[in-house]
Amino acid sequence: MKAFSYLNPTRAVFGEDALDRLGELVRYAEKILVVHGESSAEKNGLLAQVFGRLEAAGKPFAIFGGVRANPLYEKAREGVALAKRERVDFILAVGGGSVIDTAKAIALGAVYDGELWDFYCAAAEPSSCLPVGAVLTVPGSGSEMSDCSVLTRGEQKWFCDTDLQRPVFAVLDLDSVLTVSRFQLLCGAFDTFMHAFERYMSAESSPLIEGLAESVMRGVLSAVDRALADPADREAKAELLVAGGLAQNGLLALGSSGGDWAVHALANEISGTYDTPHGAALAAIWAHWARYVRPRMSEKWGMFARNVMGVPGQDETAGDAGIEALAEKLRSWGLPVSLAELGMSPDEETICSLARRATRGDNEPVGKLSRLTKEEVKTIYRISLRRKG
Repeated sequence: MKAFSYLNPTRAVFGEDALDRLGELVRYAEKILVVHGESSAEKNGLLAQVFGRLEAAGKPFAIFGGVRANPLYEKAREGVALAKRERVDFILAVGGGSVIDTAKAIALGAVYDGELWDFYCAAAEPSSCLPVGAVLTVPGSGSEMSDCSVLTRGEQKWFCDTDLQRPVFAVLDLDSVLTVSRFQLLCGAFDTFMHAFERYMSAESSPLIEGLAESVMRGVLSAVDRALADPADREAKAELLVAGGLAQNGLLALGSSGGDWAVHALANEISGTYDTPHGAALAAIWAHWARYVRPRMSEKWGMFARNVMGVPGQDETAGDAGIEALAEKLRSWGLPVSLAELGMSPDEETICSLARRATRGDNEPVGKLSRLTKEEVKTIYRISLRRKG
């Protein structure tokens, strides 16, 4: 196990009355900026409940809405301007990962004299941040407990990692998750699965941490199956709600070399270019990437097949069977297992552009275990155009 330093200050508040604790959780705030999405939190009444609890606690607030999926850098800049104008000292996100990522970006920019973009292009390191809280409505991204925010600028996604933007609390609101559509639930669940999987595919780890990752992955697969069989299964959806944070709170990276992250790199270019749901892009790429790289890490694939997918056998044969088992699982859920099933048919010029951005102009190989060149990334994109996943 490699040396590590671990921090996660986020308080997770889960339960039937979790939202009732909101006033207590923001007790030190003087003025709050509430950040929310385009319509769902308003339509299902959650936003009104949040406003009511803030008013009951005597907390003045400003409102910043309209955050979309694959959140835009330009929108975050608008939020920064509003936060400065309103002189808020706390940012409260009400929504899923896109809303929380935008809230984090606003919290960074609100106390910075320069351009927010500095933090996403690595021109500057954040030194301060307004506190962020989250009322989670869509499980999957894990942003409610992570140190990362992701914004889209142009056709590319950009990242900022700093412990400063970890939320101080996350209200895990089960009632709002019960209203999430089937497709949203599936996309979020596979995003959670992949956060555990990407960290699992690490050159260095320990049996303890690998076992935790395997447990999260198995738990997600089981919870989705149960939620699909019975959409009213509150326990299954509660497990998905909690799993998102477990996969992203840093525990699964302890003592490891950081995971692979190739599938995320390839999928991020797809969702950035075509504005597709992140989880769907991951599903469309995963099996094609897996078949391509499996010979490079047969031992890890054998572990995955046996311990997560329940496929017996030696590393090579079990690994192949484990890949096909998960591809079939995704197909049975109704997730796309190819770019063709996402309705995409990028031409060769677009494929070259996607691969160039994924490898930062062919300057960085994609993945830590797989180490894919730009030409190999092109090959995987081409393979993923096939209808069969």
